[in-house]
Amino acid sequence: YPTLLQQISVPSLVNDQAEVTSLEPENNRSVELGASLTREITHGTITGWELTGTFFQNNYSNKFRPITTVGIPVTLYDNVDNAQISGLEGTAGVFLFAKKILAEVGLSRYFISEQSAFPFKSDMKRTLSLKLDHAGYSLHLFHFTESEQVGLLRSADGGFVEVELPSFSNLDVHFSKYIPVSSLQLFVNVSLRNVLESDETVLSGLAIRDRRYYITAGVQF
Repeated sequence: YPTLLQQISVPSLVNDQAEVTSLEPENNRSVELGASLTREITHGTITGWELTGTFFQNNYSNKFRPITTVGIPVTLYDNVDNAQISGLEGTAGVFLFAKKILAEVGLSRYFISEQSAFPFKSDMKRTLSLKLDHAGYSLHLFHFTESEQVGLLRSADGGFVEVELPSFSNLDVHFSKYIPVSSLQLFVNVSLRNVLESDETVLSGLAIRDRRYYITAGVQF
């Protein structure tokens, strides 16, 4: 069911020409099938490998569609009568040095009935991942390439336009450190998103593909 915030954030709120409607409850019928195959090796540099695959299909009626306003932190919502998305996701990974290092490659392919119903959702994604975990230190390098993305934006004159962003490739870096102190465990996490320079797309205030930094610290007990 739509939340109160979603109900009061409809296109007619900011556009006098938009049809006044109320949001209908969203319904989703889904199926997901997955499989995983692993192998452990006791000797040598390579200590195992893993293959995973997933198929899913979602069928929506009255799907909530978010509409972004460029430069303004306001998200509007409307309903898409019928929308479907299905996909295939697969990864292949190799464990090295007693599973202290995991190198993975991934490929995802999505089939989308209407791009604007799933704003800025790529229909293909390729990934390369390298994870290192040793002596309380953890480092994750994640490189990805996404195909074109389509979304619905509210323009400056109050209308709504569909925009397409070209394919995109970048790198995320995650680092964490755990420090045991008596019965407690301190941790610090640092995440750097989209660290590579990219001048191919001018986003004009759209909060997507931007460079972001996160630092978190806490205590576990």
